[in-house]
Amino acid sequence: MGMVSALNNATKAQAASASSEELDSLIPEQKPVEIPEDDQKKLEEVSPVTTGEDTSLAPVPAHNSSAEQQVEDSQTQPTTADASTLPAEEEQVKSPSVSAGELDMSSFAQYAPQTNASTTNIVASGNLSFGLTTVEQQRIQELERSILALVLPSPKTESIHDELGMMVSPSLEIDEEKKLRNIVFKSLDARMLREEAYLLYRVVAAKRRGDFTPSKNFIVTHYRRNSKELREANNANYITLDRYGSEEGSVGDTYLRALEDFYDDVADNQGVLDTEGKLYSALEEFRELYLKASALDALAQTAKILSDEGARVKGVRGVAQGFEDASNFVRKSLTDMELLTDDTTAAERYISLADFAKTMDDEADSARTIKLGDFGDVDELNQHYGGLYTGNLMTVLAPPKSGKSKFTNRLTYNVLMQGHNVSALIIEGGADQFVAQLRAIHFAEWLKREKPEFAGKYTGVNQDVILNNKWDENPYLAQFKQWERLSFQDLIVNPKYGSLSLIQGTVTAENFLQTIEESVRINDSQMVYCDYLQMIFPQDASVPQHQALTRVYKDAADFAHNNNVLFLSPAQMNQSSVKDSLKNPEIDLRTSGAGSAEVIRSSEILLALVSDTETIKSGHLKVIGLPSRFAQPLSAFMMYSDLETCYFSSDYSDS
Repeated sequence: MGMVSALNNATKAQAASASSEELDSLIPEQKPVEIPEDDQKKLEEVSPVTTGEDTSLAPVPAHNSSAEQQVEDSQTQPTTADASTLPAEEEQVKSPSVSAGELDMSSFAQYAPQTNASTTNIVASGNLSFGLTTVEQQRIQELERSILALVLPSPKTESIHDELGMMVSPSLEIDEEKKLRNIVFKSLDARMLREEAYLLYRVVAAKRRGDFTPSKNFIVTHYRRNSKELREANNANYITLDRYGSEEGSVGDTYLRALEDFYDDVADNQGVLDTEGKLYSALEEFRELYLKASALDALAQTAKILSDEGARVKGVRGVAQGFEDASNFVRKSLTDMELLTDDTTAAERYISLADFAKTMDDEADSARTIKLGDFGDVDELNQHYGGLYTGNLMTVLAPPKSGKSKFTNRLTYNVLMQGHNVSALIIEGGADQFVAQLRAIHFAEWLKREKPEFAGKYTGVNQDVILNNKWDENPYLAQFKQWERLSFQDLIVNPKYGSLSLIQGTVTAENFLQTIEESVRINDSQMVYCDYLQMIFPQDASVPQHQALTRVYKDAADFAHNNNVLFLSPAQMNQSSVKDSLKNPEIDLRTSGAGSAEVIRSSEILLALVSDTETIKSGHLKVIGLPSRFAQPLSAFMMYSDLETCYFSSDYSDS
């Protein structure tokens, strides 16, 4: 979301400030690139311009020496799919290396790949080295070869001939090799590759579920028999068929000879990535470079759409032009990048009902929700919801200072007492206040067990006394000081209780989930408590708070589902809903979440605590169970509350 906003803001600012002449300059005329002397010097300071004999800046998909010689012999050939419309005499020029944060749209587009708006069909980025430095281009080339080497036939297995006489390798890899291959197939989408790498991986990935691994002969023969696939890949900008000169004979003959050479070059890299750690690091680095080049390329294409001529874009009838088309293109481009670079393969994103049923059976034990605790002595909630279960985002709505943090603190304590681990992110008040509240709750429970003579008696030990060390204010209170210390030690060391992990430091909408995930992993937590999500703000000031909050709640719900944890958070209720609910008990509160409707929409369990000041002072709270995706509504009822010790129970005073 941050990437989308950044690019949208960049295009909006550019469109607003540029004159028609400046916008025209974003798309130079169809002529050889001529870089002014002053600009030439600037480019050389950042990254040298490549022309003539230097082939180190060729497009990312790498080739061996024989293929490189062909490139040297035909320097006038285009290096990207978009460049196929350039005049033959035009020299190759490397795009300037700039960081996205310092990008100047007008100067950037000046050296972007030039295309004719009437013929351009943006399907895939034709140049994955776009905007990368020389070192980055060489690095992504090395990563590509070493990663692809893992999906070639293993040198440790013996090749055999199939009935067609082509060399294939049986899938008899040792477990470690098979594991590495599966990681590549899960993490790498063929659409992230270009040229020979795309063709090679496309066939190997398609055959990964077969009983053999395609060899070089198999892959090349496949494309000779299916030349239509070459033309389709060329039309979609994944390859450039005339990359190595004009074709003679069958379609793609020259290109397929280069593919054979590339295959041998990749095979020379087998064994480079021999551990899971090395492979994951290589895949992550490759993703980062891919995203950088693709985002810069998308930004240059956006500049074309903003120009007077516009550009032809897949999915848009006619020519895409103007801010709205540019904004839509940016969103779609970045969504495509995110889909391509996540760890879910296309096969896993789309699954048949039969396969899904098998998955449910196989993973039933690990995925089954677990009851972590209950609502204590609040019988109405226990009967309606059955308790506190993993896999849910639970939100407790209430106006300010009406008991929502007190109530959720008690629920967190209940889970800890059942022996389940909890990760807590306390934004409002901080960890000191939260721990002091847990100590007050535990002291009351400990006293019932260890000192029954004080059961039911008022002690005055509360969060404020513990937090601010007010034990010596009166002799009656002072007598409990040592006992509270003992109960606190019991809370810490008793092996029957769960472990509490307090998340420290500043979190933002961009990093909160990563921080929580690390705590859950280290502490083996089955519950996450955040007080509260609405106070998480974006680091990027250009992102509206309601937009960031929508993303935060969606991420929290997804985290609860994917990790089978209970995610509990109090939330602020907007004031208009509070007033309306006090006037009309039957009012619909499903739009009462302040900040974003996603507060309500993403939550599986929704409770609202709605009471006026007099009701709260009398020791009661009105509770309403709101309808949600997994719960029926619960009619309003009154709950007894002791906010000092966070004790809540059903109110049977009228029965």
